Amino acid sequence: MKHFIVKKIGQWCSEVESLIKELEKIEGIDSVSKALMSFSFITCPSILVAYIGQVAFLRKFPEKVYNTFYESIPCGIYWPTFVMAVGAAIIASQAMISGAFSIISQALSLGCFP
Repeated sequence: MKHFIVKKIGQWCSEVESLIKELEKIEGIDSVSKALMSFSFITCPSILVAYIGQVAFLRKFPEKVYNTFYESIPCGIYWPTFVMAVGAAIIASQAMISGAFSIISQALSLGCFP
């Protein structure tokens, strides 16, 4: 369990670093400061609360480790959460497809991909 938490924190830190580097490329200090404030006060606390809640659930019910996210949701908000999770998965898959297409097209234009 400890290894899992340390791994997640390491992934989160590397994602934050890449986000900040991307934001530095955007012109205008205003947009960077607004995005950093939004991340610092909305996104980061939300992610931490979600992970802390799942860890607390696992401490109480260690046998439910196979499906922690859906098992820890109260019955009243299960279906709205399920719909949001499916929507987030669809959006993430579209982002992966767009990213892969962009990388392959850049590699083709550079002559690095057959």
